Amino acid sequence: MALVLNEEQQMLRDSAAGFLAEKAPVSALRALRDGGEGKGFETALWQEMVDMGWAGIAIDENYGGLGYGYVGLGLILEQCGRTLSASPLQSSVLVAASVVNQLGSDEQKRALLGGIASGAKIMTLAMQETAHHGIENVAMTATAQGDEYVLNGRKVFVLDAAQADQFIVIARTSGSAGEQAGLTGFLVDANAKGLAVIDRTMVDSRSAG
Repeated sequence: MALVLNEEQQMLRDSAAGFLAEKAPVSALRALRDGGEGKGFETALWQEMVDMGWAGIAIDENYGGLGYGYVGLGLILEQCGRTLSASPLQSSVLVAASVVNQLGSDEQKRALLGGIASGAKIMTLAMQETAHHGIENVAMTATAQGDEYVLNGRKVFVLDAAQADQFIVIARTSGSAGEQAGLTGFLVDANAKGLAVIDRTMVDSRSAG
């Protein structure tokens, strides 16, 4: 069934298209590749996106967002794809916020989603451990020590890892690699003791760790 956009959604799409054509054309990605800030996106451009409400576009109004849902976010991401615009929209807004929304308690949503929506924090998902996607491949362990857990292992292809303020890290509280059961998500601050991030520039000039 075809998706029919209402007037508000059409305005959102057209506004995003105009903004990105002016502020983030394909030439901007080339400039980023050839000598940008070295962080995978331009801070000033990301701040403009935040100021327009894009960071909270899919987040419910009860948690500090605009409540346009994934149709609204999808319209913006579609236009970003047209110009190859680089930003934390995918890592923080699409992926991390969705994980919090699906797995978090109401208290956790209130504590975390507002910061993403306001652009005050960048959050990213740390799940992959191999070259092939598969949640069952997770081998990182999470061992309880008192009221906390100690995580032991490594992750790869974590989008915007060097710029993230917090990570949602998927680790095993039971079972072993090859099993889908026994996995838990942990919120880890970027300055957590024992955490090391190796920043890598990907083939599309984006940053991952």
